Amino acid sequence: MHTLQKRDRRLSPSGHVRAVERLRQDKARLDHNRACTVPGCSTLVSPENLGSLCTKHRWRQKEAGHAWHPIPRGKQRKAARRAVARYLDVASQSNDAGRLLTLLQAAINRKLREPISNALKPAQIRREAHSLTTKGKSQIVWAWLNKRLDFERLAYRLLIEAMTLELWARCFYEGQKANLPRLLHTTVGRTAVWCSHIQETKIRTTTQWLARSCYPASEGPLQKVSAEISVTDRWRPTPYVRVAVGKRVFLALREALPGNWITDDIIADTLRDYQSMEEQPK
Repeated sequence: MHTLQKRDRRLSPSGHVRAVERLRQDKARLDHNRACTVPGCSTLVSPENLGSLCTKHRWRQKEAGHAWHPIPRGKQRKAARRAVARYLDVASQSNDAGRLLTLLQAAINRKLREPISNALKPAQIRREAHSLTTKGKSQIVWAWLNKRLDFERLAYRLLIEAMTLELWARCFYEGQKANLPRLLHTTVGRTAVWCSHIQETKIRTTTQWLARSCYPASEGPLQKVSAEISVTDRWRPTPYVRVAVGKRVFLALREALPGNWITDDIIADTLRDYQSMEEQPK
């Protein structure tokens, strides 16, 4: 059984002091008049920020996975999804159809399976959050996904989405390749986290005051009663957890398909579909 990965918090006092001093020295060497490195942005970077992005684009990089590139959506993603569907149709009709399904199933079992015992409840997650690493929190998300009755279908859906994003990147991505993995991992991880539904509904007893139209003069117009209400407790993973969740999907995809599965013909078909959708009258 896989256990949740926890953080090693063993740090000597002298090591903590050295880390703080190193951080202070790094801040002292920074240029306080440096501008954000995003194309077209001239906003100054906060003096407290060791990075090269302004507050706006730093927030967007955390939430979307990229500081400025548009999120994969719309006609571009639709064209890539159509090309992936045609690729899978051709593969299902070939002699290697059984082999492809076997590889996909094996990749799901090795990379996307997680013991249901790791599906901690929101209150437990917050209680153990200080000792859990980002990978450990991603294990919790996958444990909740494994609790779903339709996990097999969901896992295939996530793999197909990863294939779609890889094809989209080959056709339409314009940023630096070093920033691409985080964008793809965040996009897939957002879908997986949304499907996990990490929440717990509890019944709590509360006190309410009810107004009465007719009441004895000695008791007053309000009556104190106890009522049971349902309260839903949720846990929202951080952007870093979404990246770790999405990364596991792409690791599973690499076990099932080689990195060069996208051919020039697939790229040409995707661009042709996108061009035809652009030329359609609105």
